[in-house]
Amino acid sequence: MGAANVVLTASWSATALTVTYALNGGSGSAPTTGTKTIGTTFTLASAATYTGRNFLGWNDGSTTYGATASYKIGSSNITLTAQWSGILVTVTYLDGGADSGTVPTEVERESGRSFVIKAHTLNSLAKSGSTFAGWSDGSAIYQAAASYVPGNSPITLTATWSRNSLSVTYVAGGGTGTVPTQDDVARAGSFLIAAGTGLEKTSFTFGGWSDGSTTYAAGATYSNISTDVTLTAIWSAVSSGGGGGGTRYTEAPKVVENSISIEFSKEGFSNKISWRNVPAVTVIVTNYGGSKSLYENISTGFEVPNPKPGESKEITIVSVEDQKIVYDTRTIYQAPLPVQSLVIKQVASKTLTATWKPSSTVQGYKIIITPTVGAPIVIETKDPQFKVQTAPGQKYSFDVVAIGAGGLEASALNKVASVSMGKVVTSLLEVSQPISMKSFNAAATNKLKTFAATLEPVSSILCTGSTATKAGAKSALSAASRACAELQRANTEVFVKAISKVTPVRSNAKLKGNYVVDISIVIKPVA
Repeated sequence: MGAANVVLTASWSATALTVTYALNGGSGSAPTTGTKTIGTTFTLASAATYTGRNFLGWNDGSTTYGATASYKIGSSNITLTAQWSGILVTVTYLDGGADSGTVPTEVERESGRSFVIKAHTLNSLAKSGSTFAGWSDGSAIYQAAASYVPGNSPITLTATWSRNSLSVTYVAGGGTGTVPTQDDVARAGSFLIAAGTGLEKTSFTFGGWSDGSTTYAAGATYSNISTDVTLTAIWSAVSSGGGGGGTRYTEAPKVVENSISIEFSKEGFSNKISWRNVPAVTVIVTNYGGSKSLYENISTGFEVPNPKPGESKEITIVSVEDQKIVYDTRTIYQAPLPVQSLVIKQVASKTLTATWKPSSTVQGYKIIITPTVGAPIVIETKDPQFKVQTAPGQKYSFDVVAIGAGGLEASALNKVASVSMGKVVTSLLEVSQPISMKSFNAAATNKLKTFAATLEPVSSILCTGSTATKAGAKSALSAASRACAELQRANTEVFVKAISKVTPVRSNAKLKGNYVVDISIVIKPVA
């Protein structure tokens, strides 16, 4: 080597990163793209397809981007996963026997997202002699303008009609002769009960007419008719023969289901039960687990003993009157205890976990997670805990509901949580000032850019400087501030809060006149 100085310049090559697309259940082949280098921007692929669902965009693990959106490469390999809406289901309206007008039409609807039931009057749907009563999906009846949440199966909504006039039919009940007739009665109207003349039954006397729950004497008023009525003749056995040697004719007891009308005070949510038209009964309580308790000669009402939250009890009521056995069996349920001690913690950058105190009578839990942006998420589990991936910077409302026997739900316990995205890194970088201000500016900017590629998006940037006494320190500070400004222009997702300290280099004689600059970077959550 000669006497002249030698300058050795480092050479650099850009890091190649892979970009992979995942269809997440979609059809066809996943898009492909070549390798990309850190900091470059490229256009995302067009929308993928999934039969019955809508394409929502490409998700990189934290953010969903629309088809053909611009995407900037960070410092690691990227997997872009297709996001889909819920299943699209068909909604069909049927006329239910209407004789004029036409049914409404409906577009396909997304499972889990509610839509509004349409009115039958939209296309003048009508049925002669009847009043529209609502749309039935086979399990419930919905009125116009009601909200309906589809599942994953096609929906059929059939018009239901209430006849304006209802029929009344008399039945001989084992007797012979001619039964009375009655003209149709307007809904909610009344009529007089006919006499039993013209009917007879050997060894029995006529005792009135029964509609299955109440016995009416001839001439009584039957009020507020709401369904077709069938009135059956009731017969009582009589004795025949003289003295004490006659023969008594009787009929074997009959089992008549549902002759007792049990009325729950709140449709099964209460443990108090009453009944109608039966003077005294025997109550059999089948407890949760199978054991039974017997209560005899109960005449007014009954309160189920020792109810436990979340459990069920089967109630059987039995009565014997006039050689007729009547009974009814129902099951009541107790709502479970609400969830207790709900704790929500952030266990990773985008993961929240929730735990709560379990209860032995609870059969499961339902968790409704409502973000500030986007549709609610519903999770069902039997474990008193769950984990959910969330978007950094968003707030989430968590409702946890205990579910007991019979599907009864306790009141929800609610908490609000968010995934934090903020942190402060102090004295993050040390940049030595070369002799050339231009070289310093480039070196500082490159180091900041390299670190910036590892950061998550934030919301604001501030580049400032602090004072220094020496002119050289001021020059270093000024150069670092220019590096911050250049970084801000080049990458708006990097946020330098301040250049906090400038220190001269004293430990190395060869670097005399150089300065070390400490830079603080603040990452704030997205507003």
